[in-house]
Amino acid sequence: MRPTDESSISMGLQLYTIAVDSILHILVFTFNFILDIIPFFLAIAVITLIERRLMGSIQRRRGPNMNGDLGLFQPIADGLKLIIKEIFHTTEANAGLFISAPLFTLFFTIVC
Repeated sequence: MRPTDESSISMGLQLYTIAVDSILHILVFTFNFILDIIPFFLAIAVITLIERRLMGSIQRRRGPNMNGDLGLFQPIADGLKLIIKEIFHTTEANAGLFISAPLFTLFFTIVC
């Protein structure tokens, strides 16, 4: 059996500490990003609902009340419908770029 070298043990411990620290930084960043984004999306949903109610009252109709009590789930249903919609693109288009471009635009619009 070979005796353990203290420097190799301490180096392994340092690498483990760096890896754990990096993972914790990534998790904290992701958690903070999600906590920053959720109120933004909720505000958009509420503003959309208020806008639809206002437009409904201007046009003398009741407005959105199909999903949930008082139409509170209507913006969520609209968002899901938008995400689930069938995607059409030409056969010559780069599929990855075609799908990722709107996502990048949304991401940079929210972040900047």
